[in-house]
Amino acid sequence: MPVKLRWPWLGIAIPTFLISFIGYGAHYFILSNFLSVPKQITFEFCLSMIWLSYYLAICTNPGRPLPNYKPPPDIWRNFCKKCQSYKPERSHHCKTCNQCVLMMDHHCPWTMNCVGFANYPHFLRFLFWIIVTTSVLFCIQAKRIYFIWQQRHLPGYFFKKSELIFLTISSPLNSFVLLTITILFLRCLFNQILNGRSQIESWDMDRLESLFNSGRLTQKLIDNTWRIYPESRSFQNKKDAEEHLTKKGHVLMNL
Repeated sequence: MPVKLRWPWLGIAIPTFLISFIGYGAHYFILSNFLSVPKQITFEFCLSMIWLSYYLAICTNPGRPLPNYKPPPDIWRNFCKKCQSYKPERSHHCKTCNQCVLMMDHHCPWTMNCVGFANYPHFLRFLFWIIVTTSVLFCIQAKRIYFIWQQRHLPGYFFKKSELIFLTISSPLNSFVLLTITILFLRCLFNQILNGRSQIESWDMDRLESLFNSGRLTQKLIDNTWRIYPESRSFQNKKDAEEHLTKKGHVLMNL
């Protein structure tokens, strides 16, 4: 389930701080000591791409249905009471953004914006450039730590204390960001490319599987059926419905 922050502005403040602290701090305290100028420029380019993709993920509207949209007659009609309009398939209403979102994946607290049809590429590029930048920095830091360890018998004045302190702080922090963002990026690719689902649809499927495994899904389906067709409710029909849904339950789980 998505993270909910008590103060929504922290969703922007925390990533901004981490990008600035890790990126610019590493450049000033570590990279500038031994890295060549072209390599420093390359690192700053990657850092700039993080900012650009992050800005687009925040400011781009995730996509809303066309005004006065009406679904074709042969398609299920899903009406949004809050927007007072019909929703296209796989659209959801976000109460935080106060709009229906086309192909809504999830509401991201770290962009204070939904991830949907229009800004999903920006969101993936944001994750991609974080992985690229933190991976490059991880390799550089690992090599630098190994070099310093090899020269550990030299007098302390051969190395700047500020570099040693920042290496101690930023290396585990950078590794943590790399690990978590890589997991998120792979999960997004797995959901969309392999399963063809949005994150919301994956959560819904997990919830349905949980209800099915606990034995509560069948009863919910039966109760909803009698609510829609009360005239068909009878002891025999209820018994037949339970037997049919129990036998066909595996079909539902494979949808």
